[in-house]
Amino acid sequence: MTQINQRSIKSIIRSKGWLVKEVALRWGYSPRHLSRLLSKNCPQCRDAALGLPLRDQRPASESFLKAPIDQNESHSNSDDMAETII
Repeated sequence: MTQINQRSIKSIIRSKGWLVKEVALRWGYSPRHLSRLLSKNCPQCRDAALGLPLRDQRPASESFLKAPIDQNESHSNSDDMAETII
């Protein structure tokens, strides 16, 4: 198996025309959390990045990705997620 690292996953994401911030929103994560996942070199992140469509070929239903990202917006943390599941 080839070496997986954060830089190669980010390269895959960029090669498809996406920003990490956009992919984080698409996958339901905050940009910071996705960055943490990528730094753990998880194979699932690599597989998911390889499965991304080219940015200019994404469905119109994903128009929410065109809106600017509000850096001041609070994102859920793992405690919020635990309360949601329970």
